[in-house]
Amino acid sequence: MHPWRDIWTKPRATIQALVVKDPSYGFKRLSWIYGITIALSFSKLFSLITLYPLWAILLGSLLLGIVFGLISITITAYILQWCGRLIGGNGSFKEVRCVVAWSNLPVLINILIWILLIGVFKEQAFYTDFPAEITLANKTSLFLLVMLGQWIAAIWSFIILIQGLREIQGFSIWKGLLNIIIPIIGVVILSILISGVISWFITKT
Repeated sequence: MHPWRDIWTKPRATIQALVVKDPSYGFKRLSWIYGITIALSFSKLFSLITLYPLWAILLGSLLLGIVFGLISITITAYILQWCGRLIGGNGSFKEVRCVVAWSNLPVLINILIWILLIGVFKEQAFYTDFPAEITLANKTSLFLLVMLGQWIAAIWSFIILIQGLREIQGFSIWKGLLNIIIPIIGVVILSILISGVISWFITKT
């Protein structure tokens, strides 16, 4: 079994083998890969290029990626494990974390997209309104390529996640899907409640 290759085409069997061998295998490397994309997206969201040079953003993403990835994957694993237990799941935290970590391997596609965009647009790739810059530059084919790559990464990550959860939680495909939907609904409800409280305080002041 070669998990870095087989996870793409045989997610359930790969997760099963990883859990038996060592559920922590590859965790730090996968966290770093995922964390780099978080750091790059964060830099773009807040247009950090207006404050720091391109080399500093890239170096910072490489150095801080492991931290962002470890935190994000760990929190997600805790939430999914807890929600899974509510509906009869029996996966341990390390097993769920293993699934979450390996489900993020397809973000390698996003890193390739970032390399392409930085190569073409340099600093412009890190402005908040950047997607509009692609179409304004008459690079429609590049825009479509970027969108296609992002969709492939997202869909493949979801497939690995749901198949992995099925394997370690002992779920059907629908229950595995429910394991993912429950925390999403919880986040939406919490966001609505927080927004409501903030709006109430604003109207009262």
